[in-house]
Order: sequence, then C-alpha cells, then structure tokens
Amino acid sequence: FMDVMPQAEGHTLVIPKYPAEDIFDLDPDYAAAMAKTVKRIAPAVRKAFDAPGILVAQLNGSAAGQTVFHIHTHIIPRTNGIDLKLHAREMADFKLLEKHAEMVKAALQ
Repeated sequence: FMDVMPQAEGHTLVIPKYPAEDIFDLDPDYAAAMAKTVKRIAPAVRKAFDAPGILVAQLNGSAAGQTVFHIHTHIIPRTNGIDLKLHAREMADFKLLEKHAEMVKAALQ
C-alpha cells in the first residue's frame, strides 16, 4: 500500500501479515515471501511513475531510523535531481494516494 507520509510520489510499502518488529524477528519463510513481493511490486512502481531508479529500504531499530515498529519495506521511485522529502514528516492527500495506488495496480497488469 501507499505510504501516508511519502518521501516521493509513488512511495509504496510492502508489509507482511506476520507479527514481526524487524528483520531479526521475521520468520525466514515470511522474509522470502516479502522479498518476492518487493521484486513483484518494484517494477510496477517504476513503470507507474516513469522512474529511472527505485530505492528499496528496510529499516531495523530506531538507530536505523525505524519509526513504525512492524517490519515493512519501502519502495520509492527516484529521479535524478529530485530530492526525497524527510521521512515521516508530512501527511499526503488521501485522494492523491488513492490515485497513486491505482497507477501501481494498473502497472501490475
């Protein structure tokens, strides 16, 4: 789903249903499924936002910048010359997030 405080347009999250705080708590089978999902979603995000690059990040612990303590992976479209917004600072417009989600969904087809 879309990050409600995106660092860039198209900032998408992959979150397992398994109750794990971080990579250290995550069952290996769920870690593999999560990686497979990221591999499937990242190209769709790149296509939907016509991004020449994709940032894939997974933060573990507050010292690493983790602010939501349920494991999740960020998929962020990147374009040269456009800086990322600061992490967890500004809520996005929900109508825009719905539009972005539809764009990613269409790119998965």
